[in-house]
Amino acid sequence: MFFDSLLKNQKNIVKLIDQSIKNNRLFHAYIFDGEDKVSIEKAYLYFASKLLCEQEYAPCEVCANCDRVLNNAHTNVIRIQPEKDVIRKEQIAQIIHELSMTSVETGAKIYIIEDAEKLNKAAANALLKLLEEPYPNHYIILTTQNASRIIDTIASRCELIHFIPINKYAIETSLLQAGVDKDFAYVLSNISNSVEEANKYIEEGNVIDIYEFVQSLYRSMNLGKDLLIDYALKGKVLFKEENLHPIFFNIMLLFIKEKIKYLSNLKRNKKNDSSIHFVEYFSNLKKDYEIKDLIHVLDVINKYDERLYARVNMELLYVSLFTEL
Repeated sequence: MFFDSLLKNQKNIVKLIDQSIKNNRLFHAYIFDGEDKVSIEKAYLYFASKLLCEQEYAPCEVCANCDRVLNNAHTNVIRIQPEKDVIRKEQIAQIIHELSMTSVETGAKIYIIEDAEKLNKAAANALLKLLEEPYPNHYIILTTQNASRIIDTIASRCELIHFIPINKYAIETSLLQAGVDKDFAYVLSNISNSVEEANKYIEEGNVIDIYEFVQSLYRSMNLGKDLLIDYALKGKVLFKEENLHPIFFNIMLLFIKEKIKYLSNLKRNKKNDSSIHFVEYFSNLKKDYEIKDLIHVLDVINKYDERLYARVNMELLYVSLFTEL
């Protein structure tokens, strides 16, 4: 059944939704926070199905309403997603318009705003007005992988629900059993929400290209080369798709953190730690940073990673990053 994985991985969330609906103690707005995007999507569909299901034991997953909810075809369930990595005021206006209209269908209305940290200022202000004047039997669900990036005035008016983190080890183990290289399986397990998503990345090929680009960047850093050259030759081509920017930063951060662990072990004469990744690559470098220098690099990468969510010009962001590194 559709919700089986949700029941298995996030049973406390399911229990919370069930009890809230049973006891008629629903909030008008929620934040579903966590890195497990698959479970978050299933959770808001469970919430909607539970409210709109035609059967006594909801959600049945087979009645007309459940079927339409699960196939994104129910007019009482409206999903707002970022357009070019931004949620704009016009999209929130869609919700406002729907609220003002008489519904052609009975039952609750559920509005899902995905990746809510990507609301621009005008959209956030429009949403805030909605949250301040809730409509009966209308529910807004914001989803995010980092609730701290949602502005306080919005967050304070929502019930925050944290989802259990993804079992990265389980994803990595599954990929290793399928024959994926150890280091690349580790990378995929840290940027994917599921084995299915990891396999999708493998099929598309973009992530392996970024992974190899990170390796070439680190090699150039060690040799004192101009990183802007690497970016001009390879990076511009790789980063044409918006969803690849966070993946690049995640892999960069993983890489530097593993390097710090690798050097720390060398200082302690502990050379055979199987928990460290990219060891073969690191051991072949003729020249390297000190740990204190790598910590500085880590701080720089984190700083620019945060700027991804500030709607900056990406070309300028990368030029600044590679100049500072």
